[in-house]
Amino acid sequence: EGVQRSDSNELVVEHASAEETDALRIRLHEDRPVEDGDERWTTTVHWMTHASQGWIWIDVEWVSDSAFARPPKMAAPRLASMLLEKRSRINFSPRLGPKPCRVGTDDVDGLVDLLFRQDRQVPVIIFSVDNTISPPSYASRVQEAARRLAGCADVRMLTAESEPLFNQLMESLSLSVFDGAVRVYLPSIDPDEPHPWRHRYTRSRHLSPNPSTAADVIVRQILPRMATQQPPAIYRQQIKHLLDLQRHDWEAIAEELDQDKTRLDEEFKELQQQKEELQLERDIAYEEAIESERVASRARRNLESLRRHVRTLDEAPEIIEQRSEDEFETSSCMKAIESAQELKHIAIHPRAPRDVDRMDESPDSELWAQRIFRHLQALDVYAQDKMSGFSGSFVQWCQTSGSEHKISTKFVAMTESDWVRNNERCRVCRVLPIDSQVNGSTEVEMFAHLKTVQGGGTTIPRIYFHDDTMGVTKKVHIGFIGPHYLMPNKATN
Repeated sequence: EGVQRSDSNELVVEHASAEETDALRIRLHEDRPVEDGDERWTTTVHWMTHASQGWIWIDVEWVSDSAFARPPKMAAPRLASMLLEKRSRINFSPRLGPKPCRVGTDDVDGLVDLLFRQDRQVPVIIFSVDNTISPPSYASRVQEAARRLAGCADVRMLTAESEPLFNQLMESLSLSVFDGAVRVYLPSIDPDEPHPWRHRYTRSRHLSPNPSTAADVIVRQILPRMATQQPPAIYRQQIKHLLDLQRHDWEAIAEELDQDKTRLDEEFKELQQQKEELQLERDIAYEEAIESERVASRARRNLESLRRHVRTLDEAPEIIEQRSEDEFETSSCMKAIESAQELKHIAIHPRAPRDVDRMDESPDSELWAQRIFRHLQALDVYAQDKMSGFSGSFVQWCQTSGSEHKISTKFVAMTESDWVRNNERCRVCRVLPIDSQVNGSTEVEMFAHLKTVQGGGTTIPRIYFHDDTMGVTKKVHIGFIGPHYLMPNKATN
């Protein structure tokens, strides 16, 4: 018990017990120097026993002095993996890692029973065999996910032999998994009403061959939710009170309560802001839905007319359509950018795409990809209309052109706030690469940008552009396509 310190670390150990309840709290603070300040990692572990039951609860916190520090990837703390490796010597079910469980043909029935157990409290993640990558790469993908999710999920990997047996049992409930896909089976599956949509299904095409990147896609679905769990009831009802009494530091407790109140007030303000952003997002989505229905209706009429015309030429329209789909796919942000390179009036600088892989790790990457291409296509058509005599700005074109390719002006910002333009750190981030034909320089300040998604976190896409449609090149130049955290603003935390 007590406190020990070194130059950059502090270890605090507290113990408390009463009757059948026993608790040990160990807290390790680690200060690490980084660019623009320091960061602190705090690992807090509670060992708790009551009668014959026991719990180990681990919390990890990370804070930084720098408002522009890049958040670390979420992963299980090393301590959790060390403890679970000891625990894995005993046959517990469900398993919690840090190594995945290989499912053989003899294990299928037990796995299905586990999925439908009503006392199961953790998600079970099942990987199916991906024949597009090598067996070692498949194993590495699953192992990386199990390591990152240690203590939070039961990760299983099917084999070529066990996968058909598993799917035969789950197919009638629409809960099968195949062709390299991954499924997250949440607790409390009712066989009579399984609700397959609750158990997220990720296709193999959304998983990178790189094990770490593929694991990110799954981890980002699980860890943010698991991190919001409350500690076990025994902690909330007894152990926290015991440890607080043991400290006899009532001033510290009062200070902690004040800090909690301040934190809750700040969270309330953030939630109010998020509510306003969601309201705006809903309004935009409603407008887009109406416009999409109109565009889809026109497209269906045009498609039927073209099909009739193609048949008169004794050709099969279905084959032509399939060939078109194969040639153009926006399933990832990187593919959308590559496709946009072919737009004649858009110049995407080779250094414009940045950290696109981080955007593609998101479960929403396919939606973002479609938005990125659609918005770049709007700029391309705008540039064409400028050559045909249109004299207004891009915002005015979106408001008045009537083009099928126009986008909502809520997605367009032709400048930045005064705070951003007057803040040196933010301003320098917006000095972006450009073709030297535009102004004789290789860089230029770009404040005009497209908000491809309103709200939604630090990895949502942003596109910064320079309009040279009235200049030498007659094009719109793209200087940045990447996640929002690379373009900090006043709201960046």
